[in-house]
Amino acid sequence: MSKKEEKETKNSKTSQADSNNPLSEQQKKVKHYSEKKVTENLGKDKQTTESEEKIVGLKKELEDLKEKNLRLLAELKNQEKNHRVAITEAIKYGNERLIQQFLFFPDNYERALQVVQQIEQEPNQDPKLLQKKIKDLLEGLRMILM
Repeated sequence: MSKKEEKETKNSKTSQADSNNPLSEQQKKVKHYSEKKVTENLGKDKQTTESEEKIVGLKKELEDLKEKNLRLLAELKNQEKNHRVAITEAIKYGNERLIQQFLFFPDNYERALQVVQQIEQEPNQDPKLLQKKIKDLLEGLRMILM
């Protein structure tokens, strides 16, 4: 047989093998490649789904943190407002006790003057009794100053 005939025989055998075999070599490669792509796509779909789930979770966490931040800011503003009110009241009413003490002095001095006037109005007093009244008056004045 000549080389040409051998080639034709070989080609015919390959054709017969291809016709006997339902899938040719090229079809097998395409099928394998397709299956590989489908598997890769499934893997990618799985990764995409997981990524999307992570994204959704992170977005929710971000929203929660934003809401928490807004609440904390509102609470801080309320505390600042309350603090200002407290300072204003402290300034407004803080001197109240001091003013009451100042008002306490004149009242007590008026009482002391009344006692002195009583002592002066009583003529011919016993010197011991007069001395005791003056001593009480001085003790009252000391109490006022303390």
